[in-house]
Amino acid sequence: MKEIKRWLPGVLVSVILIAAILYFVDLPRMFAAIRSADYRIILVAFVLGFAWLWVRAIVWRTLLRERASYWEVFHSLNIGYLLNALLPLRLGELGRAYMLSLKSDMTFVEILPTIVIERSIDLAITAVIFLSSLPFVVGFQGADRIAIILGVLVIVGLLFLYLLARNDRWALDVFHKLSARWPSIQRFGGSVLESFLAGLGAFHVLDAAELGHVHHHLLSGPACLLRTDAVELGIIRTRRGRRRQCCAFRTRSSRNLRRRTGRCVDVGLA
Repeated sequence: MKEIKRWLPGVLVSVILIAAILYFVDLPRMFAAIRSADYRIILVAFVLGFAWLWVRAIVWRTLLRERASYWEVFHSLNIGYLLNALLPLRLGELGRAYMLSLKSDMTFVEILPTIVIERSIDLAITAVIFLSSLPFVVGFQGADRIAIILGVLVIVGLLFLYLLARNDRWALDVFHKLSARWPSIQRFGGSVLESFLAGLGAFHVLDAAELGHVHHHLLSGPACLLRTDAVELGIIRTRRGRRRQCCAFRTRSSRNLRRRTGRCVDVGLA
């Protein structure tokens, strides 16, 4: 019975999300895009995409200090990305933390700091890549300032979390002193804060995780690019000389809007 409780929520979430995707996606256009795609490029993109997920799971498991098995981390990570494809505000990150808490002996609050650290490193690496690519972009003014501000905020946030992890006992003592007048808040908040600070112990393995993040970014970019190019090349090859085709992934509301306005409205699911 315990094993069923571990894998059943993931299966239910996957089935519900796949049903939602099938409802929102324009299936005839999707199949037409797949038929016209270049399968050689798709195969390469599939291999790179799987390698990207494999490395990403290793990175997250490293931040978790290997307190969960690789397959538990890998399955939870994939469910989180599937949720991110449909839900706003990256809510899939909370979903994967919750799913892993069901599969492992870790609590949700313990897992959450590892995701915060992981995403902060992602933002820092993205800001570096963005800044290094600006000299090759003509007429793109103001973006460098935004990237610098974003990078500074990420570094300050990571520094704050690192200091909090290094001074966890002090943080707990301060919390208990401030919440002494409210015993219920002290009991509940104290346990949550202890779990959160325990999760910040991921900073002790940050060097290995940073190396994994670099490999992850080197794989994810080409994989996404190849998937897009495979479909676009197929559409250009089969529709050459005709008007540009609308995206295969379109909600039903956008199709109704096109019938009313005569315009193509694309809706991304990423």
